[in-house]
Order: sequence, then C-alpha cells, then structure tokens
Amino acid sequence: MDDVIHTPEHTPMMQQYLRIKAQHPDTLLFYRMGDFYELFYDDARPAAGLLDIALTAQSVGHDFYASQLLRGVGQMLAMMPLNQASMSAVSREEAGDAAGLYNMARNLGGSVGLALLGVYIDRRNAFHDAVIRDSLTANSLIGRDHIAATSAGFLARTGDTAYAGMQSLMQLAGEMQQQAAVITYSETFYVLGVALLLCIPIALFLRKPKPGAAPAQAGH
Repeated sequence: MDDVIHTPEHTPMMQQYLRIKAQHPDTLLFYRMGDFYELFYDDARPAAGLLDIALTAQSVGHDFYASQLLRGVGQMLAMMPLNQASMSAVSREEAGDAAGLYNMARNLGGSVGLALLGVYIDRRNAFHDAVIRDSLTANSLIGRDHIAATSAGFLARTGDTAYAGMQSLMQLAGEMQQQAAVITYSETFYVLGVALLLCIPIALFLRKPKPGAAPAQAGH
C-alpha cells in the first residue's frame, strides 16, 4: 500500500477503500462490492496464495506452497487437541479398545470422505464442462475468431487445411476441459472449508472427563 497514492483519478469506491485501508494498514481488508468481497493492491498478493483464490489453469506447484503449509499446520493443531479430548474421557483400562475404535473410525471416515470427494469432483467437472460447451455455439463470434486464429497457426506449420481445422477444434476442447477442471477444484477447496467448519460443533458432544480420573493414553 505504500506505493498507492490517493488521487482524484480514483473512483469514489476506491477512495473509500483507501481511506479505510489507511486506518487499518496491517489488516487484510475485504471490501464488499455487491455480492462479493474484493482485496486490492498488497492485500491481494498474500490472500491469493493463502486462500487459493487466484487459482487458474496456469497455477503450478509453487503457487500452493503457502496454502498447503497453512492447511497442514492447521490440521495438525486441530487434530491433536481433538485426539486428546476424545481420549481423556476414557478410563485407563479402556484406553486400548478406545484407541482401536478411534483409529478405525478415523481411517473409515477418511476413506468415505475421499470417495465422496472423488464423486463430487467427477460430477462437478462433467457439469462445468457441459455448461462451457453449451455456452459456445456456432454463432459465437468469439468462438469463431478463436478457431480461425488457431487454425491459421496450425495451417502455417503444416500446410494442411483439414488437419489445421481438426487440431484447432481439439485444442478448443482441451481448453474447455481445462477450465472446467479449474472451476471444479476451486469449488472443492470451498466445500472442504465448509465441511471443516461444520465439524466444529461436534466437539460440544465430547464427554467431559471425571474429576480426578487418570488420563488415558492418546491413540495414534
């Protein structure tokens, strides 16, 4: 934000944003615009990496370092207290059986979750691919211009008009599949976040340990 100067050329909306941001320089400011929240300037750079909100078809491994590190550390810090809390209500004599049931439930839940997530990804990917294909008609000027430009490129390299047209259509189909996959995985990250939030109230159902009871060993 240091390189952004408040000038009359800014729109009234951006002037209001800059005034609010000047009052909270060390905070990520989510500025509401209609039904959405936007981040600008220096706020957008760290937020895009941490939240994966800038996911595109060009995103590669290093674009996910910050977000995956945050998720990994967050999951570890969330699971360890949950593990201790669930085992603390079990007596020492029942700790072995409880640990076995705990690990079985965790593994079974993970397997079911991965299966459901795989089904969700397949169905949403097919849905988005169909929507993108339906939006591209033979009368679309943008679509025809794109095919003409790519066909010209293939024609210049091969000299075969039929082959150039076929390759252009194949490239367009691949681009549609790629964009459908990007939308699907963006939705998947959102669904996982919502699922984790919905799991928080489950901690309220944990049984409180009896006063003075010896804590049981935690499961692994």
